[in-house]
Amino acid sequence: MLCSLGATLSAGCTLVADISVADAQKLVNAGALLVDVRTREEFAAAHVTGAINIPRGQSLTKLEG
Repeated sequence: MLCSLGATLSAGCTLVADISVADAQKLVNAGALLVDVRTREEFAAAHVTGAINIPRGQSLTKLEG
């Protein structure tokens, strides 16, 4: 089960999942936040519409409004 960032792993949640591009797009269309951790170059080449790119190792402060 996928959960929010505030959920705990002990609640049976996982923060990472392998899903198809089509399923990822459906989730984003329904309001899910998709964080793509690939490099900027990989993200620029192709990504799910609506996903945000935060390359692995970059600060999550990009999420702060």
